[in-house]
Amino acid sequence: MKTQPKTWLIAIAAFLSCAAAPTGLDSDQASYQERLPLTPVGEAPVQRVRLPLGVVMASKSDNLSDLRVFDGNGRVVPIARMPNLPSPSRSVYLSAMPIFGPQTALQQPDVTLKIESEGRVRTVTVDGKPVANDQTNGVIGVLFDALGQSGELQQLVLDATIPEGQPVTFTIEASEDLKSWRPLGEAVDYRPPGGAENDLALAVAGTLQGKTRLRVTWRSDGPLRAPVTVRQAMITASRATLEAGPMRSISAAPPPLLDAYSLEFALPFAAPIQTITVDAKGGEGLVPIQILGRNAVEEPWVSLGQGRSEANSSPIGLQQVPIRMLRIEADRRVGGFAATPAIRFGISVPEIAFVTSGKPPFTLAAGHPKAADVYLPLADIARGDPGSIPTANIEDAALNTLTLPAISPGNAPKQTTILWAVLLGVTALLAGIAWHLWSNRDKAVPSPD
Repeated sequence: MKTQPKTWLIAIAAFLSCAAAPTGLDSDQASYQERLPLTPVGEAPVQRVRLPLGVVMASKSDNLSDLRVFDGNGRVVPIARMPNLPSPSRSVYLSAMPIFGPQTALQQPDVTLKIESEGRVRTVTVDGKPVANDQTNGVIGVLFDALGQSGELQQLVLDATIPEGQPVTFTIEASEDLKSWRPLGEAVDYRPPGGAENDLALAVAGTLQGKTRLRVTWRSDGPLRAPVTVRQAMITASRATLEAGPMRSISAAPPPLLDAYSLEFALPFAAPIQTITVDAKGGEGLVPIQILGRNAVEEPWVSLGQGRSEANSSPIGLQQVPIRMLRIEADRRVGGFAATPAIRFGISVPEIAFVTSGKPPFTLAAGHPKAADVYLPLADIARGDPGSIPTANIEDAALNTLTLPAISPGNAPKQTTILWAVLLGVTALLAGIAWHLWSNRDKAVPSPD
């Protein structure tokens, strides 16, 4: 007679099936962490809503895939992601910082730039040593600090003086680390003899990432008859991306410093961070810092951005990658932090569109660990200009200061915990099956007559 599996083997299998199961069905609005009443305005069949920051923070997914809108019968209504409508172009004036070095310095490999305290910029090699001087050492370009500016760059207007009667070619490049540069545009300017000085408007194409610096250099076919002088620039940019929406700020209280140069904490939310502001609270003055991130304690730290901490710091733009742990490192060439800094996050709050044909009242829900993405293309639920879709009403309450926990095994990302539980369970199940087969080996071999 065939031997039946042991009851405890069935129990292990049941545990494995439950380890990854959600706490409730994603069609049940009661199983969502955050639920807010959503009120349509007028009779429009499709309306849009700017997501409250609390909804974005409650989501268990970095792309808000666990978002739902329920009608009065508890049914899920169709939703779509709204494109971020272009905002008006804005112009910002930037002062020029002269770059000093040999004329051929920027043509050499492994050369980076270093900003000195007096606002000058000099060329250095990758190991930090100054580039050797030659006979033509002097101003070889200018640097513009566009930190805190983000969006699509459209135009750069230079307030510059160039030699008369000589074509001069200007090259514009961008970098986030002062070492790797990407081209944004190039243009030739010519000032006729006796002609008046005019601003040089350059068409450029590229993205300001919040921590971008712009480098402008110039050249001519022959020796310059007079020096080129660049005093300032006006940049014009417009946010016209589909991914990012307007940002909302939320304050956070981090755990104590690990030491004067390092601070680590876990993130209690899944939303991608657009910016981080680190305000020094111990009278440190200015502290250069680097922001690093990772998703699990087994992973190495990777750089997400860099900037500085002071009493009233500017936001630091971060690379847009899902991250669950952050580390703030102070430059060890300074004294570090005298006290735990204050943290502010900039979080993107996008819009969604939803169909209002169901029975009211409507409920916006978010925060389900296993809810699948149910967004439809906007064209499937709405026709015409997205900007003509009316806006529904929703409560957008202020949030309290977040408490950021220190990194420990107890607050490791849930995905890692579930994975280990499943792996351990599978190991136990296989060991149980092996033991079961071994203990019944004699029964499987027929005895000789």
